[in-house]
Amino acid sequence: MKKAMLITVGTGRDRTDIAKAIVKTIRYHNPNRVVFLCTSKSNEETVCLIRNDLFGCGIQMDNSIHDALNDVQKLFFEYLQRAEELIRDGFEPEDIVCDYTSGTKAMSAALVGVAFDLETANLSYIHGDRDQGGRVTPGTEQITCFSPVSLMQSRALTSACDLFNHWHFAPAIDLLEKHLPYGGPQEIVEEMKFLRDLSQGYYQWELFELKSALDKLSLCKTNKTLRKKFGIDDAFGKNYSLLSKIAQTADRQDKSNIYCPERLASLCANARRRYLEGRYEDGVARLYRALEF
Repeated sequence: MKKAMLITVGTGRDRTDIAKAIVKTIRYHNPNRVVFLCTSKSNEETVCLIRNDLFGCGIQMDNSIHDALNDVQKLFFEYLQRAEELIRDGFEPEDIVCDYTSGTKAMSAALVGVAFDLETANLSYIHGDRDQGGRVTPGTEQITCFSPVSLMQSRALTSACDLFNHWHFAPAIDLLEKHLPYGGPQEIVEEMKFLRDLSQGYYQWELFELKSALDKLSLCKTNKTLRKKFGIDDAFGKNYSLLSKIAQTADRQDKSNIYCPERLASLCANARRRYLEGRYEDGVARLYRALEF
């Protein structure tokens, strides 16, 4: 698996402190390719020290000079172009590490913005004990790496709720399953898992996979706290009771009594949702089935 790094490069206290810190993070992440996001000054005074230290390591290193060192917006779009070049060269977004340890605040902010734009790019920074000047003391450096997706879980949960409320169950499931592997605060992760199970249950009900739908919604039935938090406790109870009756008739070996009133109500409601979504052919097909009842 190929890995790439985008690294902001400043000048630091005496150039060597920044160079050593960046060399440390490069060796830690062990990338195949590095793009130094530097200014003309840091390119001349800092990058050369980094290159000397890594001479012969086999890493492809590119310099990208940007002198609008205090213009966050301009830097963001320029850095984003460098990231998109890496993606075109075959690096996946999740295999790109954005290290924003050094450089101006605008440089760091712009690179963090790029990581959020890519969603799955990893963020890395070095921290440690500070001296009286507020700089990390050499020899105390520690590397922290995390995905920005873990900071976006709340927004993903809100978006998934909106999709669910508009009956877009499959997109809600896809969004939640994309974000769940990245973790985050336990409370939000539990809510995401609950909403995923809820969406899967209703999606299977939409497909008339009644037994699977009931099994999935049974997982949600045990969590009254989250049903109340999402404001669905009463509606869920009625729907679960309705689905239970429909699923029981569907499981009977004697098929002479499968046309229960609950199944007819569910089918008509399904047709109405297709109509409101503009999926008229699907709605008509369900109404034909309802007429057969």
